[in-house]
Amino acid sequence: MKRSFPILVALTAVLAVSCATAPAAVPTPVALVTGSSAGTYYPLGRAIAGLVGAPGGGFTVEVRTTGGATANLNLLRERYADVAFAQNDLAAFAFEGSEMFRREPPAAAFVELRGVATLYDETCHILARADSGIASLADLLGRRVAVGAAGSGVEAEARAIMAAAGVGFDRIEPWYLNFYEVAESLGSGELDAVFTTVGHPSAAVADLVARFDLVLVPVDAATVASLRDSYPAFVPAVIPAGTYPGIDKDVPTVAIRAMLAVRADAPDALVRSLLAALFESGDALAAAHPRGADIQKADALLGMTIPLHPAAARWFGVEP
Repeated sequence: MKRSFPILVALTAVLAVSCATAPAAVPTPVALVTGSSAGTYYPLGRAIAGLVGAPGGGFTVEVRTTGGATANLNLLRERYADVAFAQNDLAAFAFEGSEMFRREPPAAAFVELRGVATLYDETCHILARADSGIASLADLLGRRVAVGAAGSGVEAEARAIMAAAGVGFDRIEPWYLNFYEVAESLGSGELDAVFTTVGHPSAAVADLVARFDLVLVPVDAATVASLRDSYPAFVPAVIPAGTYPGIDKDVPTVAIRAMLAVRADAPDALVRSLLAALFESGDALAAAHPRGADIQKADALLGMTIPLHPAAARWFGVEP
């Protein structure tokens, strides 16, 4: 059944309510939650913080490392964070109160979640030991596969991809490990393959590929089509040859979109400063991480699965 990700044009009433909300005071400091220090969110978050917190900007920004997008959205909801890096599929789940964000009523859905902009594709990497004989998703049948921590975004994405390929979790041996727990099991031969979703090139993936003889498993076109029919937040993607040591040909896969999110009561001035940092800072973000070069205003609403913050809607010229 096709998922009904919320889209901007279908949420006029929600945006109208949020526009009427009295603006909040600027938090001091602004808590920006990212991911691990070896990931993509953290260096970009530090660059954004430097731009937003520049002299005369009126903000002090504190960049915090976290367990990633799921944790970030929960921190944002509980008001322990003010700005969060997230993924567009997980933001939709949080807004709906579904998947790993399912809660008991009356507060199941994070309806105050708002988008600032989408940023770049986060690529699904499926890594396998070269001596495992795994060359396709079908080859994962019966294998020991690390699918992310239980309840994580990686787990949700792995489930979706595997289901689209006709290889459900009941047909593999899923290991619920985060990406930083897999190295020992890969090295000992206990683990056959690993799922992770991250902007490429990833220093963490490069380190793992350099330490072990790994291959990237492609996601075939039929699986991509089936996946997007159920989960339109996914987009086709390619990991180019040379991205990682020993990867000498382009590898087709899928991606979701990284994004910045806030609550509906985020001050307009903060949202405008975030947008200026993203789209009016020249090469500052590209200098922080290669994915920074992909952050473009022309693509900033691509894959936006939650309502925009009113200040962002006005900045992009979108009619609420």
